[in-house]
Amino acid sequence: MEGRLLLATFTVVNTADSGPGSLRQAILEANAAAGADAIAFNIPGAGVRTIALTSALPEITGPVTIDGYTQPGARPNTQAVGNDAVLLIELNGFDVVPGVLGGGLTLAAGNSTVRGLVVNRFRSGAAIPIFVRSDNNIIEGNFIGTDPAGNTSLRNLAGIVVESGAGNRIGGTTPAARNVISGNGVETRVGNITVGLFGPNPGPGPSGTVIQGNYIGTNAAGTARLQGVTTEGTGIVILSGTGTVIGGSDASDGAQDGVVAARNVISGSFGGIDVSNPGIVRNTTIQGNFIGTDATGMVALGLGHGITPNGGGDTVIGGTDPGAGNVISGNTGLGILGGGGRGSLTVQGNLIGTDVTGTRALGNSQTGIGFGFTAGQLAPNDRIIIGGVGAACNVISGNLEEGIRVAGDTTGTVLVQGNFVGVQIDGQSPLGNGRDGIFASRPVTIGGLAAGEGNVIAHNGRNGVAVNPVNIPGAPTIGVAILGNAIFSNGSLGIDLGIDGPTPNDPGDTDVGANNLQNTPVLTSVTTGGGTTTVRGTLNSTPNTIFTIEFYANSVPDPAGLNEGQTFLGRLTEVRTDGSGNASFTFTTATAVPAGQVITATATDPAGNTSESFVQGALVGGGPPAANADVSVVVTAAPNPATAGQDVTFTITVTNAGPAPAPDVRLTGTLPAGVTFISATGGVTPVAGVLTFNLGTLAGGAGATVTLVVRPTAAGSITSTATVTVGVTDPNPANNSATATTTVGSPGGDTTGPTVVALQRFGFHVRPTRLVLTFSEDLDPARAANLANYRLVAAGRDRRFGTRDDLVIGLRSASYDPAARAVTLSPNRRLSLFQTFQLTAIGTGPRGLTDRAGNLLDGDGDGRPGGDFVARFGRGALAGPVGAG
Repeated sequence: MEGRLLLATFTVVNTADSGPGSLRQAILEANAAAGADAIAFNIPGAGVRTIALTSALPEITGPVTIDGYTQPGARPNTQAVGNDAVLLIELNGFDVVPGVLGGGLTLAAGNSTVRGLVVNRFRSGAAIPIFVRSDNNIIEGNFIGTDPAGNTSLRNLAGIVVESGAGNRIGGTTPAARNVISGNGVETRVGNITVGLFGPNPGPGPSGTVIQGNYIGTNAAGTARLQGVTTEGTGIVILSGTGTVIGGSDASDGAQDGVVAARNVISGSFGGIDVSNPGIVRNTTIQGNFIGTDATGMVALGLGHGITPNGGGDTVIGGTDPGAGNVISGNTGLGILGGGGRGSLTVQGNLIGTDVTGTRALGNSQTGIGFGFTAGQLAPNDRIIIGGVGAACNVISGNLEEGIRVAGDTTGTVLVQGNFVGVQIDGQSPLGNGRDGIFASRPVTIGGLAAGEGNVIAHNGRNGVAVNPVNIPGAPTIGVAILGNAIFSNGSLGIDLGIDGPTPNDPGDTDVGANNLQNTPVLTSVTTGGGTTTVRGTLNSTPNTIFTIEFYANSVPDPAGLNEGQTFLGRLTEVRTDGSGNASFTFTTATAVPAGQVITATATDPAGNTSESFVQGALVGGGPPAANADVSVVVTAAPNPATAGQDVTFTITVTNAGPAPAPDVRLTGTLPAGVTFISATGGVTPVAGVLTFNLGTLAGGAGATVTLVVRPTAAGSITSTATVTVGVTDPNPANNSATATTTVGSPGGDTTGPTVVALQRFGFHVRPTRLVLTFSEDLDPARAANLANYRLVAAGRDRRFGTRDDLVIGLRSASYDPAARAVTLSPNRRLSLFQTFQLTAIGTGPRGLTDRAGNLLDGDGDGRPGGDFVARFGRGALAGPVGAG
């Protein structure tokens, strides 16, 4: 080693772990020297020179610059996108097992710089390759966790850890400052970069840490995930501290138009960025990064979630300045997964689910932005802001699930405003999300009353906005205000309360559910003239309440009659219902709406509960409202009269007499009292005595028929009532319900006893044995289920029945199925395939098997009631009744 005291430079001239000329000795002498020092490299030989450490390096206790680019042949990166750096000094920490955190380059004094090094394989105990616990340090131009080429993983337990200190910088805004930090860490606990000390008591942490211009989780070129990665942490983990800046909006690198010099590429790791610990992490800014893509922003490389702001208060993701927005796309989880925090979270100006152009899908595999707050994570004054006016708009499109999913805690404020959800960056061209545009199961404001606050929500696979029936605590989801948006061309409804198709209005609006199932306005006329359009209508809802009614135009009528809200026309904010819950209104637009378009409307109550749209709409052109669907129902019963024990079929026919399609047709039928349910169309079964048939959409003039089969159990009469509902307003609701009644007589002179139609054995081989007796008519249920009416024996060694060695086999249960007229017997043990058995069903005596008229079983087949049924069976076919010939 050569000491130049005048320049305070110490040169490493060999790869030894210690002794003269070693890196360890250079650090010791730099620590001992006064003032700022430099450590340079001039190790003889060609290629990469590896310093294999056998023990922890001493802490750096004085300002020093350690510059691997001083090694002959090494050079820093010059490319704005990619990396052409040549690094020739490698620090291998495989054998370092420190007793405390550190072991590599521990910056304890401040004002130091580490550049041009390959640092890898610090993975034992508390080993950390670069550990910062002081102020104003710079770490730039290094490969950390990779081989010297920057292509293959040689992982460290942690990459860079900034435990404390102020004003530290990792990377920078010049190409030469770019670090490649990949393959390091353990899931969300330790990342490629960790800010704050991990553990149960992280303390206040560092302040003003800046992370810029790095490739994190990728190879050196930023084109692919690092090879050979088996275990890796999140790209960046923020555990404590204030004022951390990740990226930035600096576009003044002068190298390539459109390249944000401060941009980090954070992809290929277990996740992108994790912000944890409410109350300990504050004021984190994440701007201008590519999270989940390659360095071009065009290819997906992500693993896990893009950003998880799960605890940091006052976090900003993106921004309104040029270059401040992140591209958060191509991740295998969510783009942004939030769980709450303290303070505010602002998400603005990002591309989430698209490539860097905002015109091509590069979707996250789950939801674009998802928040699932649990109780207590949001304080009443906390605010979550997604989007905003103008440049604050996020493009949230191309994701495989929802664009935005907001759930959980009902405290705090969540605003979703001014975003493009399901469209390209132009705000119109299709680029839909796979499911709903926005899914809400907590109070949230979607859009707003001010200009520019409305979202464009279009071309999504399901609904534009879906309001879940219940929130996480299990109560109905309420307080979802949907105002001033452009909602169109979605796969189902523009707004769906309860996610069950169009919700019919109910008198007085007393029903409960998502957004209290707020009734929609009914538009009665649209007229044009004098350059304006006038819309008239009515609202029936909560009495003596002031509602906001919003009006929208749709360029073409929806063929299924499910019109949305494409162009916002305006609103009435003072529509008051009377004591009966009724209100009439008139709205006049400032401009004429072209003829042929369809007007729709929504209603919002004072608590922010917005209705679905008036989906059938009103047609512009001076004519009547858009054509209506008109459904009706008819019920018949046969036979009429019937006899107890005889099957009765109710035939229910639904018809759409209107010219327009009838969407979401739903039929309910009541199960009559005093019957046994036998069957219904489509395998529908009764729930609490009601059968529900979802008939879908009926075209104009079309119909659908279902049947309900029951069996009366006693004389009298049976009645079934059917009711049909439709997802639009029905102009003639009087014919939406019908009943049918049939008279049921007693069996009268019936003196014929029931007979056994079949005996079947189930459960051969290893399965439990079941014996099923099927009868010719209904049995008395109590007698049919009485175990005393059945006897099962096995033949003994003499293979005859009625002798002393017969073996009685107990029966565990007898169950009667009146619909099948069958009794199932379950023996206490599985019956052998190599024995012969005899089953007797008792048809004699005061408690024997009878039909509902009281006629005893005709078990012996002589045509007279009062005979036992006896059958013998073995491995083969069942024997006929004993004595039957």
